[in-house]
Amino acid sequence: MIYNKEKFQDKLMESKDRRMKATSEILRNKRILKLQAWEMKFLSKIIDLRKTETGWLRKFVYTSAMTTFVFWGAPTFVSGHFCCLHAFGDPTGIREDLICACNIQNSSRAHLQSSRHNFNDSTDKEKLPRGSSDTAIEILDANFSWELSSPNPTLKDINLKVSHGMKVAVCGTVGSGKSSLLFCILGEVPKISGTLKLCGTKAYVSQSPWRHGYSVVR
Repeated sequence: MIYNKEKFQDKLMESKDRRMKATSEILRNKRILKLQAWEMKFLSKIIDLRKTETGWLRKFVYTSAMTTFVFWGAPTFVSGHFCCLHAFGDPTGIREDLICACNIQNSSRAHLQSSRHNFNDSTDKEKLPRGSSDTAIEILDANFSWELSSPNPTLKDINLKVSHGMKVAVCGTVGSGKSSLLFCILGEVPKISGTLKLCGTKAYVSQSPWRHGYSVVR
């Protein structure tokens, strides 16, 4: 089913490319089409290409819906079937399984809370009230890593001091850690060691910003 989905997606993209190429060519030569009165002939070609694209699109959507149904429905069906077998086949066994499942859930919840606590400890940063210091951002001998268990930190021996009102540009090659440094300041990357101080508030504007058609007041 996954193979058919990928196949239908490839066919859909190929048919879409053919339609877009034909449409672009027609628009570029619309004066010739008007002069020769070929509008309806080429319109029928575009409609045929569109029908082919719609057919592949329909197959792709149906296959995606079936894959999603099987993916989400199979665990529910198996769980219901398992419960029915235990309820009607072995009434005493279901109690033991439920107790075991509850114990596993409680243990997973405790592990998740512990991991969350460790993550918060690893990303702790000292926040200073606004106006209490001339330094907006200060990082001293800090090491950051996306994975706490990794032996090689993502950024190591980072020292940075930015005062209020400064304009800072971080330059480097692709993959050198520019975005990772920004995420460290935002608190997204866990801090392994060192000091991170922030004075006042912070704001982040994405590299691909989104816009709304409203005024500043609204």
